[in-house]
Amino acid sequence: MQHCIQTHRFRSEREPVSIEAKKYCFDADKIDVLGAIGVARSFMIAGEHHERLYSFTPLKEYIADNLVDGKPSGRIKDILKHAPNLEF
Repeated sequence: MQHCIQTHRFRSEREPVSIEAKKYCFDADKIDVLGAIGVARSFMIAGEHHERLYSFTPLKEYIADNLVDGKPSGRIKDILKHAPNLEF
């Protein structure tokens, strides 16, 4: 469980190994971010990581270019191309 918590975030330097870290915690994060506090936290984290607050990049293009394996559940390749609006 500790590995799962430490590695499931897409901004983490450590790669997830277990199915729990790859899938279940990813799903839990997506559900969590849908609430008002989750939205606010997304923008707060973006500020901490010096991300843009909005990206005009089409979602399909962003997924293909900046997520590992071109999958919506893939880890981010370049954090500077990420923005909170892409979370939703």
